[in-house]
Amino acid sequence: MIVCFSRGARAVRAGAGAVLGLAVLAALLAVPLPAVAASSVTVTIALPAPVVALGRPAEVTGRVTHGGRAAPGVEVVLEGRAVTGGDWRELAEVSTGADGRYSTAVRVVTGFDLRASTTTGGTRRVSGTTRLSVQPQVYDLAPAGQPVAVSGLEQTVTGAVYQQLGGRRVKLEHLQGTTWSTVAETRFDAAGRFTLRYVPSVAGTLRYRVVVPSGGGLVMKVVPFSVRSYASPAALVAAGVPCVGALTPPAGGCDNPDLGSLVLPTQDPAALRLDTGGSYNPACWTSDVLKAVVASCRFGSARPDALKVALVGDSHAAGYLAALRPKLEWRGWRLDTYLSVGCRWMDVPPEDPCAPRAQHVHEALIAGDYDLVVISGLRQPAGSSAEQAAEVSRRYSRAWSEIVDGGAAVVAIADFGYFTDTAVACTTSTPWPDVVARCTTPRSDAMRGIDPLVAAVQSTPGSALVTLDDKLCTAVDCPLVIGRTLVYRDRHHLTGTYSASLAGVLSSRIAAAYARVQP
Repeated sequence: MIVCFSRGARAVRAGAGAVLGLAVLAALLAVPLPAVAASSVTVTIALPAPVVALGRPAEVTGRVTHGGRAAPGVEVVLEGRAVTGGDWRELAEVSTGADGRYSTAVRVVTGFDLRASTTTGGTRRVSGTTRLSVQPQVYDLAPAGQPVAVSGLEQTVTGAVYQQLGGRRVKLEHLQGTTWSTVAETRFDAAGRFTLRYVPSVAGTLRYRVVVPSGGGLVMKVVPFSVRSYASPAALVAAGVPCVGALTPPAGGCDNPDLGSLVLPTQDPAALRLDTGGSYNPACWTSDVLKAVVASCRFGSARPDALKVALVGDSHAAGYLAALRPKLEWRGWRLDTYLSVGCRWMDVPPEDPCAPRAQHVHEALIAGDYDLVVISGLRQPAGSSAEQAAEVSRRYSRAWSEIVDGGAAVVAIADFGYFTDTAVACTTSTPWPDVVARCTTPRSDAMRGIDPLVAAVQSTPGSALVTLDDKLCTAVDCPLVIGRTLVYRDRHHLTGTYSASLAGVLSSRIAAAYARVQP
């Protein structure tokens, strides 16, 4: 509306002009804003956070002005187009507030270019374009915290993303010096889950990161983490990492999530057989069944007042060396070993092929002036009769009696169970965590053979029995995996790793038994 004033009628019309001016102003204020010229309408758009996590809402804000003034109550259409291409499509509608501003939230699964538009007086005005970047998130990463690994043993990293990312790549990178290098790569499955497998090659604190590469409208996602890698399974056991080996009851109830999928010492069958804990060093172990002289080695304390201990027996006894050695200095024990295949230290008739070896060991024990002789040996085969087992017990007792009469004590370690090849194969073919539940043997089957050491102790004053049954079996079953550790490397030999985890309990039980029977 345009109002004109005549120069000659100025005085006459002054009062009426004032009234008319007020009326015009009121009329202007009452006219809807879209009636203003379209060229004066401005629409803006902004992203307070230009990068949003996949699946999370992204806030979009902006303002509409008419002639530089706020435009309240205006309908704004938010449009988007995937950065990978395609058509613009409507994402949301929102109205401006009293200050001309609008705000809304959108969810997108890929990067989008966004713009806002409004239509005024039949003319559509469009804002500039802004880009919303979307970053995938990694959930349920395991192991969490500070994972534990062993150099040379495979470890896994698992996690998940939104299932829309199924089929995309995910990588595991390791920082070496100042360079990140890819050590594993896979693709998300249809559910968005992934498993990355890697093998640490050194000990120490190692830095890794899970990387979801950019592409397809997504920006790169990096999840860093550190791994504490140990030089060997024995080093991990010695470090006292919770819930490893004999620190866990056979019935379970203790698991350390930092261990991820780690199973000690290995699930490689060939490598498992070699996990002896150094118990069969040729310098300390006699493997020739025809050799009469048994090799001997000395370990532990060199103090003059050290307790003089001898460890005697077959391959089962040798398996305990990995458990005894770590505690020798601390306990003040000097340990000599007399360990050999097949033959056991007992009183055998002269015609027995083991007689020369048994005699050699017997003479060495007398000459050694030992305070304590620790012995262990295999139980009788399941098919042996009770009388056969009793005869072995009597032979043990006759050999021990002379040692006890000479002032030494004898502590026998009761033998463990026997298992089938199938049971042992289960431990190397079943992944974590199923290996725990699947690989177990009824106690009645594992312990079928008679252990002659038990009766020998009962009939020999000055001797005592130590049992580790509570660390090897429950009342019902004998698990072959305890505390993430394979207990047996074959049908009837402990792994060196599990033996090492028995260090504290075995030495303390031997010490307690010795205290009961020492002269």
